[in-house]
Amino acid sequence: MNATYIVYKHTTPDGKCYIGITKQAPAVRWGNGSNYKHNAVFYRAIRIFGWHNIKHEVIASGLTKEAAAEMECALIRRYQSDIRSHGYNIAPGGFAPKQSEATKQKLSALHKGMRASNSTKAKMSAVRKGVPKADAHRLAISKARGGGLVLCVETGETFLSRNAASKATHIGKTQISNCLNGVSETAGGYHWRRVENAV
Repeated sequence: MNATYIVYKHTTPDGKCYIGITKQAPAVRWGNGSNYKHNAVFYRAIRIFGWHNIKHEVIASGLTKEAAAEMECALIRRYQSDIRSHGYNIAPGGFAPKQSEATKQKLSALHKGMRASNSTKAKMSAVRKGVPKADAHRLAISKARGGGLVLCVETGETFLSRNAASKATHIGKTQISNCLNGVSETAGGYHWRRVENAV
């Protein structure tokens, strides 16, 4: 039986949010905030506000991995939570290679009335282009060596390389590589993908 996924949202007292997906029980995935150490921005907010002062919501449950990833992407776009002034996601969302017609219709309904203004679009573009030079340089080298950004599907977090992912999550880089190369399905209990069209 395939594991089912949930989509969840954390909202801090200042109105910023974090969107994520998991196949674990929410309390296990969240770990009272301790499981977000790999996301420095969100973890800093958790320490400032306190985990119990943050609103935690399960948006949807019983989803396939693909449907959960699609919804995560849609909600991150909706709340612009990958923009620092709005939220704590450091990537635009999970890995969703193919959308069913039913899912497309649901996402279309979700996006109605959510068009960004020209001003907002300009701000979003500036933020997305504002990759620090050092990180952009490391990413260029990684791509030249056949690497590139590495995405953790369940959390939506991206890392500059498998080494960076391993260091941040304490999951062996060989395990992550095996997952990226299709040798194993998961590494450390998570699915991993390369992000080919990033930056």
